[in-house]
Amino acid sequence: MNKQRKQNTKAWKTDLKQPKIAPLMVNCFKCGKEFGIKWVTNRKAYSQKNSWAYWTGETEGDKKICDNCLINFSKNEKQLYWEKVKDPKKRLQISTYQAQGLLRAS
Repeated sequence: MNKQRKQNTKAWKTDLKQPKIAPLMVNCFKCGKEFGIKWVTNRKAYSQKNSWAYWTGETEGDKKICDNCLINFSKNEKQLYWEKVKDPKKRLQISTYQAQGLLRAS
């Protein structure tokens, strides 16, 4: 009876597994390169890391920016970076993502 009970729970647990959602393929508005945006399971939405509107607060269009361009923007275009990304928490978040390797230059 114990074996039967264990088998039933295993089958029940696998039924709860969330289906894997493919990355959303988009083009970077700065360089034109195609890249994928990962699905975040616990938020049940695609990551906002590559959303230009998320960083700048601009509402026009749905611009996406690749990791390379976001790194380049924050490191090499300082004047524009400080003008566009006004929220200090967002600035800190970008630098934290870089330090943790969540923004990957390819």
